[in-house]
Amino acid sequence: MKFVFKFKIIAVFIALFLCLVMLIYYLKLLENSNVDINSPLFKRTQIKSNKAIQTHFSPNITERIVHLDLKGAPPKLSYYSQLFPLLRKMGATGVLMGYEDMFPYSGTLENISSLNAYTLADVKEINNLAKQNRLKVVPFIPLLDNMDFLLKLEEFIDYREVQNFPSVICPSYNKALELLETIIDQVLDAHLESEIIHVGCNAVPHLGRCDRCSNRIITQKLKKNQLFLGHIHVVTAMIKRKRPSIQVLVWDDFFRTADPNEIPADSVNASFQPVVWWYGKDVYDELGPSLWNLYSHIFPNLWLASAYKGAIGSYKYISDANHYIQNHKSWLSIMDEYHSKINFQGIILTGWQRYDHFAVLCELLPVGIPALAMRYQDSALGPPLEVAKMLQCEQPYGLMGTAFGSPKCKFP
Repeated sequence: MKFVFKFKIIAVFIALFLCLVMLIYYLKLLENSNVDINSPLFKRTQIKSNKAIQTHFSPNITERIVHLDLKGAPPKLSYYSQLFPLLRKMGATGVLMGYEDMFPYSGTLENISSLNAYTLADVKEINNLAKQNRLKVVPFIPLLDNMDFLLKLEEFIDYREVQNFPSVICPSYNKALELLETIIDQVLDAHLESEIIHVGCNAVPHLGRCDRCSNRIITQKLKKNQLFLGHIHVVTAMIKRKRPSIQVLVWDDFFRTADPNEIPADSVNASFQPVVWWYGKDVYDELGPSLWNLYSHIFPNLWLASAYKGAIGSYKYISDANHYIQNHKSWLSIMDEYHSKINFQGIILTGWQRYDHFAVLCELLPVGIPALAMRYQDSALGPPLEVAKMLQCEQPYGLMGTAFGSPKCKFP
């Protein structure tokens, strides 16, 4: 009996060892193979032309904007000439340019610009390249929070809402408002054909903390929500005076918890449109039906924001393509369900480069491009052959994960 038992154990170990050897051999075979995606085997799923991939957006969706965060490892000018045609082929209609300290400010703002900032000629060339590829340029300039590109400088310390946190500007300081208007003027002057602008404005936990805001809240009998909304109207008015027809976008964080009775719908809709963002795999985990019912009554027009990189960790080397695909498809489900109640103007695919000016880099832009392209994939069971062809991949299976080898692609 003991001999039989030992024999069975040995047999099990041998079987497991053989399975492991076969698995390693299979993975190596995939890694070293060069799958010809032009062969008849793959004809059924090939792209038939160089036109943009047909996507499954809601019938109401019109804009598909790709976010380029430039506050870390910004691309050289030559890179845009390769990137923009690819984005257009993916189906993008515009780019959200998060310049921050890469914009060539002048005059009193000159010190804000990084030493390697673009020149005005560079910005003009970026605009021209975008126009050649039928991409709209949407400037992204934070005008309340995430202003550490400016507030980190010693000369602007007094403009901070909280002295120890260089992220939020004081909305009750006249000099700060003058500064914001100068920023708006210079950015819009460099983007004469832009029809949309994004001004950020997430929910700000430190709002109302400085002496100026505290005194204003007391004397004017304001709530913090009113202070926030008032600032949005002020900066929107600055923008509209400069360019009356431009569409202003803001993040929606504030409205998720605000009292609907405190939101004057008429003035809100006339001033700006919210961008609803969430980067989890299932949007419903955070943004449930009650929020969409609320928004359907307050906002006739909404924008949405998914992500293709930089949203699930501040120091990632590789994008989790599966996570971002699931996030994007979850947003498509939201659009399908609520497009009869809400007019979804567009979707922004965000790609954060780093979380602030004191943080390390997230995964770099080229690393995120496969995840950006793969969000058009319908099936999670097979290799994304359309994407593989677009990115000139010799080994399309590699796009499914590192276990299937390297995709060996050629893209900017």
